[in-house]
Amino acid sequence: MVLRLILLIHILIVLNSNIVKSQNIVSNEISSITVFLNNAEITRVGNINIPKGKSEVIFRNISTKILNNGLKLSVNSGVKVYAIKIETDDDYLLTNEDYQLQLEESEKINEQIRINDSRLEVLKKEMLFLESNMKLAGNNVTFTQLDQGIQYFRDKIEDLQKRISSESDNRNDLLKELKKKTKNIKEVKEKLQQTNTLIKVVLISNSATKCNLKLKYLVSNALWKPNYSIRANEQNNTIDIEYQAQINNDTGNDWKDKPITLAILDSSDDINIPDLKI
Repeated sequence: MVLRLILLIHILIVLNSNIVKSQNIVSNEISSITVFLNNAEITRVGNINIPKGKSEVIFRNISTKILNNGLKLSVNSGVKVYAIKIETDDDYLLTNEDYQLQLEESEKINEQIRINDSRLEVLKKEMLFLESNMKLAGNNVTFTQLDQGIQYFRDKIEDLQKRISSESDNRNDLLKELKKKTKNIKEVKEKLQQTNTLIKVVLISNSATKCNLKLKYLVSNALWKPNYSIRANEQNNTIDIEYQAQINNDTGNDWKDKPITLAILDSSDDINIPDLKI
């Protein structure tokens, strides 16, 4: 009995030691890119406050073209890397503000269409009611009363037809807007599917501290090619050679306005899988 109790206490201590105290989301922004001839190295940096003990750090919006080799993470002194794991981000749509905003706008359009349909239904019922009651009461109806009655029904019908036409046009406009929005949502979703990967990092710190992280990883579907332009000048018998670079990025992440470095080395010569010994 005493042995079982000691064993149970030991298990509880081990389980408690593996509990991650907090979870931190690092900025999804790319800091810089180094493009090699066969792939590219992405650098992301972050500054987060972590507590004493274990804490989990998450890098989101990672390209699905990430390679298993070439993963490096540098942290402050006094902080150790306990584990690094690459996973599929199941919440990539829920956590994307742009996608959620598009869904909200789509629902607003659908709500406007439902309101519009209700108005159309009421107007059409009014038209049916009016058409089924187009008669004048009594047998001694004068021509003047007949003309007035005809004019009344004509005005009512024309008014209803205009309102029905206006609501129908409005509905068609809403349907066009919804179609455009649905297409946009599909495009956003397809783009996000290219970056629905995350990197989870478990850190161990001796004390609560502000941790500076620098994450580097390799992605495929990215490279650069040299491009030469040679022009001869007959007047002074010279040749001008322009050396340019063509960069291909099919990773799903936008590199616009990001610092890009071109490297002629093979990425495997400089980057190795990190040793995560504690």
